[in-house]
Amino acid sequence: MDRKSKLLAIREIDPIKEPTAFASDAEVDAVYDEVCGKKISDGIDKKIKMNVFAGKKEIDKTLLLTILEQINDELARNELQATFNIFGGCAVMLTCYSGRRSWDIDGVMTGPNVQLLSNIIDKVVERNQNSESAFSRSLFDMTIVGVFHLMSKDDDMVVYEQMSNLKIQICSARQLLAMKLFSARLDKQFQDLKDAVLLCRHLELTNKYELRNVLDEYFKKESIDKKNKNIETLNSINTFILEVVKELKL
Repeated sequence: MDRKSKLLAIREIDPIKEPTAFASDAEVDAVYDEVCGKKISDGIDKKIKMNVFAGKKEIDKTLLLTILEQINDELARNELQATFNIFGGCAVMLTCYSGRRSWDIDGVMTGPNVQLLSNIIDKVVERNQNSESAFSRSLFDMTIVGVFHLMSKDDDMVVYEQMSNLKIQICSARQLLAMKLFSARLDKQFQDLKDAVLLCRHLELTNKYELRNVLDEYFKKESIDKKNKNIETLNSINTFILEVVKELKL
């Protein structure tokens, strides 16, 4: 994982300990190991925490469903059952905006045999290497994994489709919105502001009080207060919520 990714992971898990821009790589590595190490190891014996497929081109709904079908086929060959819980941009795509595209798939895959599940993901990646939609694989996306321990309610999933060997679940629209509000990233490359507006319209939410209620429903008060206090003003949750409401009025 590169320096930028480690800093993002630290910021999501414990903003207070985020190193300054002048910190050495060794200092960043030390804080990352301290803050994120336990979060990476939690539950590895029970599940593949995160599977992130990073493509050479953006993933649309058709490609996403094709990848999931390929995973199901591999599970069937190995006589395995598994569940794939989808978060992030792809969950928005399946929830309220089929035209949404993403550079990756954020998901938690669970099943009885972690090593076999890992091998299956590798086979799906390998199968697509010579296609225009070739993608790579990384086991962990700390930005998402790190958020879970800050949430008071973190398992609000909706069944999207039950294939023969793979159950596909997506994060509920309310939990998705809460995660977008908590991330509070205004940079357009993350699409969080656009996603939050789409989710608000889907849920028929129109004002800052309703948005704050969704956030409070899923995240611990101390986590919200800590993030608002320690992250730059432009990235604070309160500022982000006001920007969402402003977009809703356009």
